[in-house]
Amino acid sequence: MEYSLYKTVAAKYRITMTKAKLKYTKNKEFKVPYKTQKGTKYAVLYNEGFRRVKYALGSYADIIPEYEQMNKPTKVGEV
Repeated sequence: MEYSLYKTVAAKYRITMTKAKLKYTKNKEFKVPYKTQKGTKYAVLYNEGFRRVKYALGSYADIIPEYEQMNKPTKVGEV
């Protein structure tokens, strides 16, 4: 996941993955700058990994939707 993030940012800014990692990593945090009216702020995109989700987030994860069968339209006068 970490290197996928680096690769996505590198593709967005049209630089290599290594350059993106070196340019935007500060104090072991992967930060991307963005401009606001008050000045430049940084969005932290990666910091010490992503936690593993042990359980499904809801009971709806594998529910298959129920579909209704639709009949073909018939010509007027056919039964």
